[in-house]
Amino acid sequence: MLKNICLNLLTLILFLSFSADKINADSLKVKSFRGGGNGEIKFEVAAPISYVRQILNDDQLFMPLIPGMQKWKLVGKEDNAQLVECTMAMSGLIKPATYKVKLNQSSKDEIKFRRISGDLKDLEGSWKIKSNNQKEGITQIVYAYRVDTGMTLIPNLAIEKELKKHLKETKRRVTSKVFQMYKNQIPQTN
Repeated sequence: MLKNICLNLLTLILFLSFSADKINADSLKVKSFRGGGNGEIKFEVAAPISYVRQILNDDQLFMPLIPGMQKWKLVGKEDNAQLVECTMAMSGLIKPATYKVKLNQSSKDEIKFRRISGDLKDLEGSWKIKSNNQKEGITQIVYAYRVDTGMTLIPNLAIEKELKKHLKETKRRVTSKVFQMYKNQIPQTN
């Protein structure tokens, strides 16, 4: 009987250790296709929407939070959009991909991006933020993108794994950095 209790306890501990890192299935969606895939993640940060807007609109603060981003440079403007040259390391590519994107801010709470030239066959996506009406000082972020590397030899399972890894790391970086930066700006009371 003691052996069964220990075995059940060990099984429960193993189950919890594997499920502790899981993100709610509704908040992470990934689909792969030959040479690329798309993904979306929804998560919340402990900072007011006005503060998250400031970070989202400042490329010096925001771009380093994107996993794999090695270099970015504003290279021009077109209508109401910014043209940015990016270099990003991606798993499965021999060298980092360099490409130019067009950033459109369709509203104060949404930024869309689309590849216009470069190493990747296609890339597009968006960042959307909104205030959580039930929780004061909490902002919901939705990051979605679609990428086609043009390399059809990369197995779908490898693409799916990389997409999930990218989305989870993005969530981790943005959540911790935004909260840390916000916390450092809150006046401390003694």
